[in-house]
Amino acid sequence: GGSCRAYSLANPAAPQLVGSAPSTRYMHDSTSLVVTGARAAQCAPQHDPCEVLVDFNEQSVDLWDVTDKANLTFLSRTTYQNARYTHSGWPTADQQFLIVHDELDEAQVPGLLTSIYTLDIRDLRNPVPTVSYTRI
Repeated sequence: GGSCRAYSLANPAAPQLVGSAPSTRYMHDSTSLVVTGARAAQCAPQHDPCEVLVDFNEQSVDLWDVTDKANLTFLSRTTYQNARYTHSGWPTADQQFLIVHDELDEAQVPGLLTSIYTLDIRDLRNPVPTVSYTRI
């Protein structure tokens, strides 16, 4: 189904599947970040540091705690205004925000040429679309 899968590379010649996301959504692109301290409390218990996978899956941005590769934990799903094909993105250096690019919004929203969306991810379980840059 195109969802997230985790493999052990203990034997790089024969990677072993150790976990997968229980999702039917297609992961188009992804990135990751590591959160620690009080913010890691938003992840599964005892996951400090917490490895967070950011899943850009066409319709939304999903966050997963992937610290335990055999038990991937869903954290949140967020969409934004004019979402058409959530394509890719990157966290800011302080890992408080995600800059998100949509592949089709400018083609499918009349009068919209280019937009870049920002998600506030300080609360990993409830990200908030905050700022977008739009060139019209």
